[in-house]
This record gives sequence, C-alpha cells and structure tokens, in this order.
Amino acid sequence: EDTNKMMVARRWVRVAACAVAWCEGLRRKGRIVVVGSANMDETIRVSRWPRAGETVRSVGGAVRCCGGKGVNQAVAVARLGGEAAFVGRVGSDESGEALAAALRAEGVDCSGVERSETCGSGRGLVVAEERSGEVWSIVTPGANAEAFGADAAAAVAGASAVLLQREVSSETNRRFARAAKEAGIPVFLDAGGDEGGIDEEVAKCVDWLTPNLTELASVGEEFDEEEEASIEAAARALSRRYDVDVVVTMGARGSLVVCRDGRSARRLAEPATAVDETAAGDAFRAAFAVGVVDRGLDLERSLDLASKAGAVAVSRPGAITSLPRRADLEEEDGCPWRFASRLNSMKARRDLAGDEPDSTLGWIRRQGRIEGLDLVDFNYPQHLASVSVDEVARELRAAGLGCGAVCLRYPAETFRLGAFSNPDAATRDRAVQLTIEAADWARALGADQVVVWSAFCGYDYSCQIDYVDAWTRMVDCFRRVCDARPDVRVSLEFKPTDEQTRFFVVPSTGAALLLSRDVDRPNFGLTLDFGHLLAAGENPAQSVAAVANDRKLFGIQLNDGYQRLGAEDGLLFASVHRLAALELVFWLRRFRYDGHVYFDTFPRNEDPVLEAHFNIRTVKTLYDLAATLDAAGLDAHLRTHDALAALALISRLDAARSSP
Repeated sequence: EDTNKMMVARRWVRVAACAVAWCEGLRRKGRIVVVGSANMDETIRVSRWPRAGETVRSVGGAVRCCGGKGVNQAVAVARLGGEAAFVGRVGSDESGEALAAALRAEGVDCSGVERSETCGSGRGLVVAEERSGEVWSIVTPGANAEAFGADAAAAVAGASAVLLQREVSSETNRRFARAAKEAGIPVFLDAGGDEGGIDEEVAKCVDWLTPNLTELASVGEEFDEEEEASIEAAARALSRRYDVDVVVTMGARGSLVVCRDGRSARRLAEPATAVDETAAGDAFRAAFAVGVVDRGLDLERSLDLASKAGAVAVSRPGAITSLPRRADLEEEDGCPWRFASRLNSMKARRDLAGDEPDSTLGWIRRQGRIEGLDLVDFNYPQHLASVSVDEVARELRAAGLGCGAVCLRYPAETFRLGAFSNPDAATRDRAVQLTIEAADWARALGADQVVVWSAFCGYDYSCQIDYVDAWTRMVDCFRRVCDARPDVRVSLEFKPTDEQTRFFVVPSTGAALLLSRDVDRPNFGLTLDFGHLLAAGENPAQSVAAVANDRKLFGIQLNDGYQRLGAEDGLLFASVHRLAALELVFWLRRFRYDGHVYFDTFPRNEDPVLEAHFNIRTVKTLYDLAATLDAAGLDAHLRTHDALAALALISRLDAARSSP
C-alpha cells in the first residue's frame, strides 16, 4: 500500500512539474548584463579632415548625445528585444543624471549604476567626416576609470551573458569576468577602448573576443589587411592564444567568425550609406550577443542580425540615437519565412496531376508547381524507402525546392505498442535506429532537422501503462538520438490524442517543455502543430510564446479545424480561427522565429497545389497585419490587458487594409 501511495505521489509530482514548466516557459530568460563605460559625447561634423596645423570649420553646431561603449551596447540590447542591465560608474553631475535617465527611458535596468563623488562623468569628443561617415574619438574617462562593482557576483546572478569593454578599469573587468566565469555565464569582450594588450586574467574568463581590424593588429599577430586569408589566420592565432571564439569586424568588407572547435562563418557587409560610424561597432556586438544567447541563433544568423544592426547604426548620426530597434531589422520584403507543404496532399485530385506519377518523385514534381513553396518535408521511412538520396536530390533541384526536415512515421506493425515508450527494449532500440537513419537522410538532403511524431506512444485505457516508466524511456531514447547526431536538431511534435492512442504520453505544451528539460540536450526542441494545440484545449499563441521563450521552438505546423468530436480536420490555415491564427503569427514574429513553416493540411476535394498557395498567401497577409499591429502599438493594450482596445485596433487596421 505504501508503495502504491509513493507511485501516485510521484505521478502527481510530474503533473505539477508540467504546470511549473508551463509557467516558467513564459518567464524571460536571464538578462544580458553590460559592464562598461558611460560618456556624454559631443559630436562635431566636418566636410573633410584637417591637415596638420590647419583649422577647418564644423558643419553645423556641436551635438551632445549619451554614449560610451557600455551605454551604447546596453541600449542596443534593449532595443533589439533583450532584457538589458547596465553596470557602470558616472559622476554626481548633470551628465551622470542625463546618462541614467537615457538608460531608464530605454527600459535598461540601471540598479548597477554607481555615482562617483570625486570624478565627473566620462566625456567623449567625436569628429565625423560628412562625406565618408568615418570618425575619430577622444575620450576623457572620468568616473569610468574608477574601479566599481565590488559585488560583481550579485550583479551578474541569473544573467544569460556578460558584455565587457575596455573603456573601464582592468580591475573592474577582472571582477566581472571572474564572477561570470564562476557562475558559468558566457563573457563577450569588446577589444576596443584600450590600446594595450588584453589583460591575461580577463582573457582566461572570456568566451567571445570581438576586435575590429585595428584592434586585431593591436592585440594579435601581424597580418596583411588586404588579404582575407591573412586576417583569418590572425584571428585563428588569437583564438588559440586565449582559447576564445573570435569575431572580427572589417567595416565595409563585412565580418568573420572563427571558433575554437574549427567552425567559421563569413558575412559580407549589409549595404548602407555611411553617415556616422560612432556606435556601429557597438550595435554589431550587442546584436551578435543577442543572436547567440538570447535568440539561440547559429553563427551565420547571428552575424546576419549583427550586420543589419551595424548597417542601421552607421546610416544615422550620433551614439545611442543611431541604434536600431527590432522593427528596423525586419525584412523589407515582408514575411521572411520559408514554406513547406504536406507531401501526401499531392495524392489528392489525381485528375489534376497531369503526367506526374503517383509516387514520391512525382509528388515532389507536383509540389514544384506551388507558387511560393520553398521546401519539402519527407516522412520516413514511407516516402524514402524505395528511392535513393541522389534520385530525391535530383528531383528537388529540378523542382527548385530544398529539403526542410525528415519526419518520423513509425510503422504500425512494429511499433503498435509505442516507439520510444515501448515496453520492449529491442523495439525501442529499433525506434532509435530508425530515427538516426532519418537524421542521416536529413543531412544527406541538406536539412538539419528530424521531427518525431509517434502515433503509438500513448494509451487508451486507465491502468494500461506505467506513466513514469514510459516517460523515462522517452527521455532516454531522445537523449540517445541527440547524442548520436549532435549536428541535427531533433524535434518532438506532440499530439494530445489520436485514433491510435487516445492519450499521448506527452499530452500538452507544458509536458513537452518538461520533457525538453529532462532530455537536456541543446539539439532537442519542439515542433508545435496549430490543430494539435487546439485539440489539447490550448491557445496556440500562448503555447508558441512559452516554447519560443524557452528557446525550444524548432518548428511550426499550420492548419485549422472545427475540432468537433476531437477530429483533426486539416483545413486551410486561418479558415476557422482567424483571430487565433493572427495572434500566433504575431508571436512568431515577436520572437523572430527563423525556422520554416509547414502546412499540415488535408485537401480532399480541393486542388492541393492551389490550396498550398492559398495557405502561403494567408500567412504572408497575417504577417503584414501583425507587423502593422506592432507598429500601431498593440503592446500598450497587451500590457494593460485591455481586450476591447486591442480588438478595436485589429478591426480598424483590418478594415483599412481591406478598403480599396
């Protein structure tokens, strides 16, 4: 009897943990702490640089602006959607008040700002050449030079990253670098701000070092600035010397990353008309950190975000006045997502298929006729069992399509009692092996993701399975797959109920988040299906927000339905729940979702080619409306929980878009 009570208690603990996971998923990740300088800049513009001994007149008057590397980077983090905290030292003067006020106005946590009673605030003189936008600066450090942050450990507690620059004292940087390293927090060091070498004690704690070309020459080996191979060699030497990952900014020539593990990435500069370079480097470095630690982007996408941020900043005058906001970095062409559609839908309406064969290769060919489609998601092993990688790759190229993901469909004859949750160890081994094979197919076709949905990992009756054992088996199997193919993202698509299993072992978004934490692998995440979320009784947008905020949203599948008697209708996206669909797109956009969108719909009477194109148009329309809502201030109504004001705004903008 005691044993039974313990088992029941354990299961209720799991249920409670699911609820906790849900709530924690909506909580923001750790803030980015920026430790650095705060300067009151005075910028003067000239038509050309003076020659030695020559005096030139400025173009217009001098402009005062809050700046300093630390302030610039903290504001940039906040404007790009990160939770920013600034730790620095200012004087007990008017400039100090103005700097703190400017940070607070941007939503930056200023509780770590200290006041000096002996030094004034730092000051910077910036001279910008009008034609090229090039600048030179002279800084009077003032209070920045005094050591601060006596309780650095408390200041960085719970942070997701610490950003350091060299415009403050070495002792200050040592304190925060040590505290961050001891807490396991990644440290980004901007190599600028000091002409000398990098402090060795600080270097031991740094994860990312970010010099420009001048700074690379100052802290690293000699190299030929005209030869990119020479620049990369110098960056690799610097990486080896300090055991850090190195990001080199090269101005109009772009940027490059070299990592300790051998990875590298290169990004050409974003086109921009240079007006003032003052804060462009700070915008770049802050955006790169946001991309890596706040959004979980890979190297290429983090460089892309950083390059766009730097391009915006260089095109505007001033320091913090030049820094971009999230809206500034939105894709100019609207919706940036790539699209895939259900391959099995190509089996429908064969009377419209022409001479395309009713086979995997023929279905790819038919999907090639869908306007706006980019990718194909394959079911494994069903779609790929009778074809070769070369055949599929050749057909994809001919259709102008790529592979988005490979999705598991475990055969019923083997896995009717479950795949990863199966009570038989040998059957679970077979499920793991099948999933690894799918990952190999994904890699061979140029994709980086497998999506796991098992129609059989569940139960129909009370007292049918041991819930804790089933959960533990799933965790173990997912870990084995993730560890076997660490370069492939492994994603669970949960479905609360199905005709094969009335109750899935992972029945909700909260439970799926708990599973992701138990699996505890960086390449494990979740794929959310709009219809499955409705079937679970959830609000799809809230589910997306929870998972994206936990950085585990690897995929999204769109459809719609009436949910009568628990049926999965697979109707056109937004055809039934349009407002819920708009809100979901709004939150995908808010979290800058960068995966592809898959339409899991079941056209039976409709032309599947036209149906897929209709879905693509619908998402693009909703994306544009979501962007308009963002710009029109929907956030203000969300903060006050004012449903009527929010709905009135949506109705007004919707009507304006529909009117001729």
